[in-house]
Amino acid sequence: MRIRSLTTRMLFGALCCGLVAALPINAFPQETPATEVADDSQPETSPPEEPNPAAKTNPAADWERLIYLPYKNLKQVFEKETATVFMPYSQYLKLWAGKTIPDGDTPKPPVGAVISRADYRGKVVNDLVKIEAVFTVQVLGKPWAEVPLQFGDAAVGKMTASNEQILLRGTGEGTYALLLPEKGEHTVTLELVSRIRTSPDGRSFSLQCPTVGITNFDLEIPAADQTVEVTPHLVSTPIKTEGNLTRVQAGLGATKTISARWHPRVSSAPEMDLLASVENQLDIRVADGLIHTHAALAYKVLRGNLDQVRIAVPTGHRILDVASPALKGWQAAKEQSGQVITVDLLPGKSRTITIEVHTERPVPDDTFALAGIDPDGVNHGIHARGAVRESGLISVNHAADITLPIETQTGLTRIESAEIPKSLRRPGGMYFKFYTRDFDFQLRAKPVEPRIVVAQNTRLEFRDDELHVDTISIYTVERAGVFELRYQLPENFKVTAVHCEQMEKYTVTDDTQELVVALSQKNMGQIRVAISGNVDFQAGKEKTELKLPVLTPIGTTRETGTVAVFAPEAIEIVTEEDAVIAAQPIRPRNIHPVHNMRLAAVWAYTRRPMEITVTTLRKPTRLSASVGTQVNIKQELVEVNALLHFNIQYAGIDTFVFSVPESVEDVQIENVDSGNGTAIKQRSRADEAEEGWATWTVVMQRDVTGSQQFRVKYDLKPETEGTTATVLIEPPRILDVPANNSRGTAAVTPARVYGEVSVNKDRALSVAAATETLEAIDVRELKLLDQNTDLAYRYFKQPVDVQLTASKHELQEVVETVVPRALIEAVASTDAGTTYRCRYKITSSERQRLSIDLPAEAELLGVTVAGKRGSLERNAAAKPPAGWESFFVNVAREGSSEKPFYLMVLFRVERATATFPQWGGPLTIDIPRIGGSNAVPVQQLRVAAWVPDEYALVGSPEQFSNDRQAFPNWNPAAIASTDNPNDLNTWIGGDSAGLFEFPISGHAYSYTNLGGTDHFTVTYWRSAMYMVVISGALFLVALLLSRTSWHNKLSVLVIGGFVLALLAVRFPNLAVHAFSAALLGIIAMAALWCVHSLFRLRPHLPIGENVSQLAQPVSLATVVPPPGVFADWNANFRKRRD
Repeated sequence: MRIRSLTTRMLFGALCCGLVAALPINAFPQETPATEVADDSQPETSPPEEPNPAAKTNPAADWERLIYLPYKNLKQVFEKETATVFMPYSQYLKLWAGKTIPDGDTPKPPVGAVISRADYRGKVVNDLVKIEAVFTVQVLGKPWAEVPLQFGDAAVGKMTASNEQILLRGTGEGTYALLLPEKGEHTVTLELVSRIRTSPDGRSFSLQCPTVGITNFDLEIPAADQTVEVTPHLVSTPIKTEGNLTRVQAGLGATKTISARWHPRVSSAPEMDLLASVENQLDIRVADGLIHTHAALAYKVLRGNLDQVRIAVPTGHRILDVASPALKGWQAAKEQSGQVITVDLLPGKSRTITIEVHTERPVPDDTFALAGIDPDGVNHGIHARGAVRESGLISVNHAADITLPIETQTGLTRIESAEIPKSLRRPGGMYFKFYTRDFDFQLRAKPVEPRIVVAQNTRLEFRDDELHVDTISIYTVERAGVFELRYQLPENFKVTAVHCEQMEKYTVTDDTQELVVALSQKNMGQIRVAISGNVDFQAGKEKTELKLPVLTPIGTTRETGTVAVFAPEAIEIVTEEDAVIAAQPIRPRNIHPVHNMRLAAVWAYTRRPMEITVTTLRKPTRLSASVGTQVNIKQELVEVNALLHFNIQYAGIDTFVFSVPESVEDVQIENVDSGNGTAIKQRSRADEAEEGWATWTVVMQRDVTGSQQFRVKYDLKPETEGTTATVLIEPPRILDVPANNSRGTAAVTPARVYGEVSVNKDRALSVAAATETLEAIDVRELKLLDQNTDLAYRYFKQPVDVQLTASKHELQEVVETVVPRALIEAVASTDAGTTYRCRYKITSSERQRLSIDLPAEAELLGVTVAGKRGSLERNAAAKPPAGWESFFVNVAREGSSEKPFYLMVLFRVERATATFPQWGGPLTIDIPRIGGSNAVPVQQLRVAAWVPDEYALVGSPEQFSNDRQAFPNWNPAAIASTDNPNDLNTWIGGDSAGLFEFPISGHAYSYTNLGGTDHFTVTYWRSAMYMVVISGALFLVALLLSRTSWHNKLSVLVIGGFVLALLAVRFPNLAVHAFSAALLGIIAMAALWCVHSLFRLRPHLPIGENVSQLAQPVSLATVVPPPGVFADWNANFRKRRD
């Protein structure tokens, strides 16, 4: 905005100055010169006045001071940035100096020097071009400015300049720099030499040059009638010359490279008769209603020069393009025999030239020719004119939706695809070869008919009043797509639904009874169509013949399918072999079942026409029922809850009849959901009872087949006499369904009735039953009723009854407090103190106080109740046993009394004597008593005892069992001890253990008791001492028996093992500890005996030495050998011994 305002002020000031300067002169001339500049749209002006005669005396002076102004819209004109004003040059310099350059600032040029103009004049001399380059250079800055130059491959031959001090310095390969000594304008002339390149397209050269705003180029060629192409081509003007000379001038503008190419306009070679042959390759494709032709004509010049060719194109072809590397230009003209393309070629000496022609034309409805020339000279394809010989190849292919049958083929041969170039090979193409243009090749385009294969599965369902049909057709469309699918519908068939992913809509024609499924677009591949419909049908008691309604697809090439018939049990389907045409029965495979229907038959077919006729017959209704009666006997009331389960087969019914005892007044009948979705329409009771039974009729909203259940509830009042109540139970009876003449249904008699009766009693009652019509069964044999009951019966005939007699039990007291689990943990140390932590899981109805007895020497450390800290109160009124003291603990917890809570008591007991005074003895753990004198029953009790590592607990306490089985171990302290004491926390549960610290040391043993006890005594050993004593005794026995025979030694071991086994039968834990303590002695005994036996071995006696006598004769066998047999051996033995 600031710049625009400044420009506006400058223009307005210039206008004022111009007005002042033009006051003596007429400012409104009659005619406006062409150089006038104002607004783009000039407004209307007033009529011009007569010019001042005085102004004509000096026209030149008046013209310099003349200014032009628009007559109106002056402000709008000067507001535009593109507006222009004329003023004197001196006035403009003053405005420029005063407005654009701030005071005190000296402008600096953007560059030190610039080349303002470059003129190049070239002259071709043989194979070189000599160029004279004249540069006008303006030095704007300090002296010795440097201007870079670049000429590429051109060599600099000489330099002249307006100032002799100007220097030319080389800076690199093909690059230079001008050094200018002083400020101002300088002229520099350079003589350059460049090489001329010769090619088939002519002669040319290229020159790199500095980029200059004004660049002029002049080229002189010593040859007449040359075509010169200068690049960049902005403005070029040929100069008329005399003699054998061609000259051109061009204004190039700013450029980095100047290129020139020239060649003769007309070949100067001597004219000769042209002799050429043509190889024509025609690539023809028929698709989208057009014939696309691509012709590649390869000319082989045998003699002469080829600068122009003519190509014949049939009439009706639209020429799209003509292309060739040597193409100079082309034009098409119409002649009587067709179109002719005249192609001008660039001069050259190439002997092979390829010209490509692209055309297209519509596909005719009748036969058409693709190539060749008929005898009348009419051209039917793209062929060369004027060639001495033409041969070639033809490749014909088409789109997938049409076919091209050959109508006429003469004068050309069909070949294999391997005989043509790969560029012409197409999928499904036809290939031909011709040696002359005189051939006839005609074809006809026919649309490809789609190949439709359909696999159709039809499912028919016989319903109450209709025959429902579901058809699924899987179409496979090949070759060409389809827009619609058509079906021939059976007679009286009603379409209810059509589902297809590609479908747009469907219609049914009433006159032809056809179903047309219109697709959203042309489709190929697989199409899935699902059609649902029905035919009115109602099976009667008499046999009825029916032709199965199967849809017939129209326009298919091949059809296969299956027909599956489903029918309810009430309808029988019969087929005769003669009534089935073109269909065969098959085994059912992968056929989805239909609810409440059976698969009657399945057929398969592979051809049309196909017809299946069946015979239907409705079966009579078959009704069976089961009654499950549950009797709940309470002290003042008997509740009867009966479940009536009807099973209807073949034909449905809507009426159910049953009866209950007449004495029952209020009967509740409920419909139990059986999965058929049918509700009760009406419940009614007969006006009069029959033989003590009241008849009830239940009518449903529609016919029911399958399962139907009702729940019947009513109450009975028992006859009470003292503490005994008597009631007669008669389960509901299932009655016949009467006939309905209006509907044409017959009476239905239940074919089978099965019933069960269960009796549930109150806990305060005892029930006795008497019946002659019911069969007593085990409760586990109940099928209709819950097996969690007291008495169970069943029956197969009606009516039945059972006489129940109920008596009340005497009330018994209920235990108010029970301890399901109790955990006593005791840590015994070598001093006289033992620390106890007792945790209880208690279920109690008492919400005030709970009594507990602790040892008299107990020092209380902490109490928690239901996870919160608590305290014990001394119970002074209680009289506990000697050595015990009674306390109360307040029971305050959240939730109901049925929810268990946890009690934890932590205390320490100090004794007058040490806990482990000897090598072994009894260890007693005092168990607190919950409830005091009225002990609370404990269901499961566990005791965990920690003893020092040098002691071990041996045996099982009375009324307790070890939690861990004992196994021999080198360390007696590890026998039967607990590996993970944290299992005790998991077993007892609760979270009160973390409120108080319970330090432990040593190793633990745990024991379990069922039923609870108030004393715990177990034997302990000092492990090391017992090991020394028992192992040492065994070692002494080993020494004593070391010189005896192995017979004695093994006998002692067997006796010891037998005694240990007898001990293990009664005291297994004690036996394991004894064996572990004796383990070292047993090893030492065995080692001693082995070593002693090893060193007592006698040396081996060699045979052959004389022995006089044996020290101790030994009888080795019962059979004595003859004398003298061992004489030598005995002699040697005696000699060795002596």
